[in-house]
Amino acid sequence: MRIAACLLALTTLAYADKKPTIAVLNIADLDGLSTKAADTLVVALRASASAKSSAYTVKAGAKETEAAMMTAECSAQTPSCAAKLGQTLGADYTIAGELEKRGKNYVVTLALVDSKTKQRLRSIRDTSSADPKKWAKKLYTKLVDSDAGSLAIVANAQDGEVWIDGQLVGALFQGKTNITGLINGGHKLGIRAKGYRPLDVEITIEWATKQMVLLEPEP
Repeated sequence: MRIAACLLALTTLAYADKKPTIAVLNIADLDGLSTKAADTLVVALRASASAKSSAYTVKAGAKETEAAMMTAECSAQTPSCAAKLGQTLGADYTIAGELEKRGKNYVVTLALVDSKTKQRLRSIRDTSSADPKKWAKKLYTKLVDSDAGSLAIVANAQDGEVWIDGQLVGALFQGKTNITGLINGGHKLGIRAKGYRPLDVEITIEWATKQMVLLEPEP
């Protein structure tokens, strides 16, 4: 029985070691009014990622992450920089984001980034006036475990940059593109195309969503 118990313990440990690692990067305060809330969210997100039920193992603490971000010389809100920080910290994935205050509410944008491929895998945008600690649990679950949808865009511009929640996520090719990994719910869509006025609109993702976009030509 003791041998069997030891084998079971070793198997469990080996399984735990196979968990991918994740680093929660500091959340950017966009308006200078949300620093405390942003810091609270980061601590709570790390706690959620450290839970036994989490699919990840947290890599790097607050001091190590802060030091890496100070020397990175890039914005963690871009997938390439978040991936670079993940590699520096030895994490397979990173969570990066930004926060701003609008009236009594906070608006947060979070992205899950693959450190190896430098790709944004999933993203979420949410608004709340709740306690940041409680909000963080909801955000982490939605970002990591919730079902994600996709956005198919058809535009009158042949070429252009496509932004989701303030992040460059793709480009138009012959007036079309498809963006995946968007958590169902509200997002901000931006398109920048030469010869057209910048477009910024609120959209709602519901599984496979198709968005027709009519850009206004520049005068």
